[in-house]
Amino acid sequence: MTPAQENPSCQQLLVTIKGDHTEAIEDALAEIIRLVGEGYTSGFDSNETGRYRFSIQNPH
Repeated sequence: MTPAQENPSCQQLLVTIKGDHTEAIEDALAEIIRLVGEGYTSGFDSNETGRYRFSIQNPH
């Protein structure tokens, strides 16, 4: 049984990040953390060096 199945109120953060270099990935991850902290449950963005997409889901 997964932790999400054990705790029905558990949420999952699904993230895809693609970057030309490690710094682009780190920047995208920091931005996702900032947005989640502000209450966003999904988002995406891209620029010359990379892109990201995220969503928070309740697996049930």
